[in-house]
Amino acid sequence: MENRVRIEHELKEVEDELGRVEGEVLALAEVPRKTEDTAQLQSEILELENLSAQLRAAIDAEKRSLSNLEELAKQLEAQSGKLTRSVVSHKHLTDLEFVVCPRCGSELASSRQAEDACYLCLQEPSLEFSREILISELGAVEQQLSETQDLFREREARTVVLERQLEESGGELVKKRQDLDFQTKSYVSEQAAIIAAASAQRARLYAESEKLKEYLNVLAKLDDAQLLETQLKFERDSLQQELEAALAETADSYHKVDHLKSRFNEILERLRPPKFGEKESSDIDRNTYLPVYYGRPFAEVSSPGLATLINVSHALAHHLTAYELNLKLPQILIIDGLSEHLGHEGLDPQRLEAIYDLLIEISSTHAEIQVIVVDNEVPERARPYVRLELSEDDRLIRSSQE
Repeated sequence: MENRVRIEHELKEVEDELGRVEGEVLALAEVPRKTEDTAQLQSEILELENLSAQLRAAIDAEKRSLSNLEELAKQLEAQSGKLTRSVVSHKHLTDLEFVVCPRCGSELASSRQAEDACYLCLQEPSLEFSREILISELGAVEQQLSETQDLFREREARTVVLERQLEESGGELVKKRQDLDFQTKSYVSEQAAIIAAASAQRARLYAESEKLKEYLNVLAKLDDAQLLETQLKFERDSLQQELEAALAETADSYHKVDHLKSRFNEILERLRPPKFGEKESSDIDRNTYLPVYYGRPFAEVSSPGLATLINVSHALAHHLTAYELNLKLPQILIIDGLSEHLGHEGLDPQRLEAIYDLLIEISSTHAEIQVIVVDNEVPERARPYVRLELSEDDRLIRSSQE
């Protein structure tokens, strides 16, 4: 910290001195602009530049006007030519005879309408043309064309004058700029030694400033590295704690799954299912928590009766495990069609009775677990536990007539 304070103090002194030297250099550079001669020349140059800009704008406007007048003259000449041809030929569009319709190409005949109506549009002509009207219109157009040509010549002459003035202004501007450049260079050459010394001092102070800033940058990086080290240590300790907690949670989860597996096998053995497969006992998949029947995934069990036994055992094992390990699971189990896939031959009747015995036992010993079974075939020993019987004549939802 003592080194840092000393470096910051030296850096402030160097930057103050550097600012003073740079101010002196800028003051020397501004002196030529503050002399009376250069100020007058700068003012004259500015006026000449403004005048040149105005002249260029005026020349551009005149050229645009010339272009418009030239276009207008062409249009008037074309109109005059059309009127002249009309006067000479005495022909109008009304003198043309249409043989076919210009729209659909069908044949036309003058007999299709009265003589005082147009047989093309079936209307009476409303306009009349005469040679006198055309000659009058031609005179007006020629008069306008003459006026346009006179105005074009005036604009052209005006453009020549403006271009000459711009050329004179440009020459005067070049001369003024040369005079200003000469006076500026003359003064700068007189102050060259002062400016060179100040520039050398500025370069030395700038290098010293950069060196001190680099020292401070190194110290700042060292502080950042120490801070980062502290943060990384804190993150390492946090991650270590999270890892230990995760390991403990994983071990606890494995314990719960092992308990579920044990319960599942106990219940399944009481139902006397057929045994086949590569493993000695059934298991619980630790990723999906689905049963694995003697090494065979539950999805690969094709027998509906066996799937019923596995499903019931798996559901009861979950409820008993949740009850015994105090886990959060709604303690209600609904089984529909329990006997649907268990037949009446072999061990199926005994397996069905074993399921009902197991459900009665669990309901009796674990009042917290509520079991609801919907079935069409109920063994005699389970009859006392029947709460509702339905039939075709006595349904759960009565008809509106009843």
